Amino acid sequence: MTRRVYCDDATLIVGDRWVSAEVDLGVPLLEAPSTWGGILHRIPSALVNDLRSDEDVRLRLSDGQERRIRLRYASQGGDEEGVSVPFLGEGTAPF
Repeated sequence: MTRRVYCDDATLIVGDRWVSAEVDLGVPLLEAPSTWGGILHRIPSALVNDLRSDEDVRLRLSDGQERRIRLRYASQGGDEEGVSVPFLGEGTAPF
């Protein structure tokens, strides 16, 4: 369960690819207090495997802040709008 704090358009950077996404950011209630994360929305299904294997996955928010993120797991299925992918962020929370 996550307390929703911030919702915005963002850019997901995976290697040399930049992908537009929607993101809900928050502080997971069951994790350590300093932990932050969220859910990426509209991620192309074909990109999900790269999210799992690429060590340099970054999230750039509309205000220019950029943080490294780690994929938690990917939802199954998806459609032409893409899939939703939960993640944990590294460093200080951008909100």
